[in-house]
Amino acid sequence: ILKETQSFMTFLEQKNYDKILEMSHPALTEKFEKQMMIDGFKMIFEGNDQFSMKLNPIADSAYKVSDVYKDGNSQYAFVSFPMNMEMTFKNQKFDADSKKMMVNMMEVQGMKAEFVNDFTLNISKLALTVALKDQSTNYQWKYINHEENNPFYTTIVPVEIIKNAKSYYSDLLLKQKENAN
Repeated sequence: ILKETQSFMTFLEQKNYDKILEMSHPALTEKFEKQMMIDGFKMIFEGNDQFSMKLNPIADSAYKVSDVYKDGNSQYAFVSFPMNMEMTFKNQKFDADSKKMMVNMMEVQGMKAEFVNDFTLNISKLALTVALKDQSTNYQWKYINHEENNPFYTTIVPVEIIKNAKSYYSDLLLKQKENAN
């Protein structure tokens, strides 16, 4: 699970979207056409008229994997890692007030944000991915980001696993906050 998650993020850094989709939970490509997903990745990570995003490399030692849990015929685990990316705006220069507003918007979404210059925002957060192995994944480990406010996520992942992921993630955030103080 650890090596696969590291590979997943490396594929994302390399913009190898086919490999990312192979490793993702199959419900993604069942609900959305593969090319549509790839086009979405390209728009985010290769840029558009408005902005471009660059995912910064993650040290192998930064990934943390939980125990593997069982729930009926399902096995699952959680992988946490510090995600860090730069978002560069192409047509917008931020002054002090707009920088403050943008940083605050990111913070209420659980991210730390800091402007590198008037055009580039560095964003970081502790990310959590659910590794799932069950009938829907053909009993192979597949991955989906833990996003409890995303209706698509909640339709794919069984309720008990969502509850456990939420609890696991909350505990990680509390530990992170305690360590910061």
